[in-house]
Amino acid sequence: MSRSASDGRIDWQAVAAVLGCALSLSFGMLGWWLAHRSHDPGDGAIGASLADAAA
Repeated sequence: MSRSASDGRIDWQAVAAVLGCALSLSFGMLGWWLAHRSHDPGDGAIGASLADAAA
């Protein structure tokens, strides 16, 4: 964890900043993956079923 050098306590602002950045990156990648996986008809059963439903 991130600790300040002066008193040895956890720097909660730094921890919150790192966690917020990691969460936003992971949710951004998840959203990008969900948005792009259904548009490729050759990516497996889910894409094939969506292509069949649209046809």
